[in-house]
Amino acid sequence: MKRLALLFAVVGCADNTLGATSQTATCPATQAFAVSACICEDFADVGNLIVGSSVAQDHATLAVMGATKAINNFQVRGDLRPHGGLTATGNLHVTGSLSTPATVDDIGNIEVDGDLAIGGDLKGIGRLAVGGALSVAGKDTFLGYEEVAATAPYAAVDAPECGCGSNAIDVVGLVAAAKTANDNAAAGVPTSFKNIGATRLALTTGSYYLTDLASIGATFVSITGHVSLYLDGNLEQIGAAWIKLENGGMLDLYVSGSVRSIGHLDLGNPWDPSAFRLYIGGGDKATINVGNQIYNGAIYAPDAVVEYVGNTQIRGAITAKRLTGVGNLELGYAAPQCPVDDPDPTPPAPPAGEPPVLL
Repeated sequence: MKRLALLFAVVGCADNTLGATSQTATCPATQAFAVSACICEDFADVGNLIVGSSVAQDHATLAVMGATKAINNFQVRGDLRPHGGLTATGNLHVTGSLSTPATVDDIGNIEVDGDLAIGGDLKGIGRLAVGGALSVAGKDTFLGYEEVAATAPYAAVDAPECGCGSNAIDVVGLVAAAKTANDNAAAGVPTSFKNIGATRLALTTGSYYLTDLASIGATFVSITGHVSLYLDGNLEQIGAAWIKLENGGMLDLYVSGSVRSIGHLDLGNPWDPSAFRLYIGGGDKATINVGNQIYNGAIYAPDAVVEYVGNTQIRGAITAKRLTGVGNLELGYAAPQCPVDDPDPTPPAPPAGEPPVLL
């Protein structure tokens, strides 16, 4: 059984089985996670970074709105779009295209299997290999060994379509709206669980608004169908056994404040990591600390710095103000899917075999 957990002291137990017919009117997932990883400001990686796909048909793209600085081993099994320019030291390999309206400065080895489009200057020293066309609008002063299949005039590069800036989702506003428009009353669930001890909630398709989640004792939530859960406040920690997605379940969790620690997340169906989406409205730093485990889900935090610790694997997607860390980070993209009305409510059978790995 795959679970996500927020741990508290256990004091007594209450049971509430919830059902509702309404469904979230909007689906912001496609806006929030249009690319594998979107960094709204600068991105600096020291260590080993691999960006690819967890699902073969989902094309991986790492987009950075600010400056990108990569040291050591940097692999993008897809496209790299460092909109604020790229400084790389060590080994950089992009299997798709690399495009930026700014400057690329490399010391070491840079390989681009597709096209390399640079709106600024190309400089540095080492080895440059381009399997497609190289186009440079500024000066090309790169020194070293070059393997370039073709050259072409530079064409302007548009900004990546990320959930940042004017495209940002108003998570705080969505939570505020859910305070008055939700399925709590129809389903018989209170909005506040403060000081009631241990609770088990079985949520079916619907929209629910909660407060006091960090002070309710031990609360275990079972998700069936598509559930949107709006939390007014902060989450101190997401750990290992708090929320369980039943087979075929989908959860959009909106937190108006901050999520300070994100632990081992292996909930729901690992064959469908896009089934869990976490939207963070606050600006405090969030730390992903999963050890040698896998985070199955997508994180949207355009105003927060997301820090990864140790050997971190994210199977899903991420949008963050900044992404920082030292160690090993592997990101496998799984494109978001909006829920559709299904006349047959029977959950699909889980697939056989092992879940997909990073491509």
